[in-house]
Amino acid sequence: MSYLCTVCDQTFPDIPEDAVQIAGGRGRSRLPATYAFSDGSFHYLRKKPEKKQAPSEPQPEPKQDSELEVANTELPIPPVPDTELKTEPLPPVEPDIEEAPTTAMQLAFRRSRLAA
Repeated sequence: MSYLCTVCDQTFPDIPEDAVQIAGGRGRSRLPATYAFSDGSFHYLRKKPEKKQAPSEPQPEPKQDSELEVANTELPIPPVPDTELKTEPLPPVEPDIEEAPTTAMQLAFRRSRLAA
């Protein structure tokens, strides 16, 4: 595990045994821990993230099942019937449209005329 100082960007392979932790670094916080080194310097050390290695070999391609390919090619194609589409004219439809009042005022006026 290597450590990186957030102030001076120095990388330390390990924290020296004579270093004294002054603050931070407790729990799961992301704050760097403050260390006083024996030479009198202060460093704010954070664990340096390790780079993940890419897979060395590409994944092999999945093998196709030859039985399925054979089964798909052996399926018979159903015959298409040669029938003509019969088109008959539809009977004319008369729409039932009632005159609906377009506003609330027209509806109220018609109701008042019927009541009188």
